[in-house]
Amino acid sequence: MFFENLRALIRMSFAADGVIRIPLGSDRTVVPLISAQDVARVAAGLLTATAAPEQTTYPLIGDILTVNDIIASLARVLGKEVRYVDISDDEWREMALAHGFNAHSVRHLSALWKSLRAAGGETGRFSVADPALFGDKIPKNFEQFVRDEVAMLATPLIAEVTDHARN
Repeated sequence: MFFENLRALIRMSFAADGVIRIPLGSDRTVVPLISAQDVARVAAGLLTATAAPEQTTYPLIGDILTVNDIIASLARVLGKEVRYVDISDDEWREMALAHGFNAHSVRHLSALWKSLRAAGGETGRFSVADPALFGDKIPKNFEQFVRDEVAMLATPLIAEVTDHARN
């Protein structure tokens, strides 16, 4: 999951009351994460490489956290209590559509939630990608992403959707 997608999902409820409502099940559910910047760097590197890539797919994971780790990172960086509430897929779907997510994204993310919940706290299912793919740079971790996005995380998503609807 992209950090940027998680940011948008968090903003649906967090800015209003400090609660993150996503259907991820237990707070021990493992979530593989990556920043869009890191994916772009890998894509640019592969597209400009002098030798043709040997693989046809590249599983890119920059950080592997539990829901509890995600909540703890947010609380540390934001300096306030953050709570996670597991909600049903139907509640999430309704909330996401009301916040302007398109139907395709909602279907895709709903399938992702089910997959992550099914894996539960199984950490061996995921691994951080080879640093060579990232140009030998360490991929951004979630806590650094949150530090970079503090202002955005404090802004409710509904304000952004409403502003776009007016234009």
